[in-house]
Amino acid sequence: YIRDAFVEDPIKQFGRYWDKKIEIDLVAKTTSGKIIAGNCKYITSKLKKNELNKVKEDSNTIDLKVDIYVLFSKNGFSNELKSQKSDTLKLLRTLPKNKFFNYMMNR
Repeated sequence: YIRDAFVEDPIKQFGRYWDKKIEIDLVAKTTSGKIIAGNCKYITSKLKKNELNKVKEDSNTIDLKVDIYVLFSKNGFSNELKSQKSDTLKLLRTLPKNKFFNYMMNR
């Protein structure tokens, strides 16, 4: 699913980062060398700007020079967060488990 969001500059490596204090759900690198960092939240409310601030702060703490931030949400995003969507911030809705399974089987 994340790969579909980066068709023009495909992701060549991806993983995650965690230690005792910090967890970043997605850390990736595109073919051109851009660094991507993001988090996924499967909560019942819309994702708010504080989630973006957290992933930015966590990235800075570990000296990760991020070019693009990506946030995944089950229930969408606040208007404040949507207003910041740009080439350096992608907002993606997560798929329900049954739709994700069908998506993966039909690729």
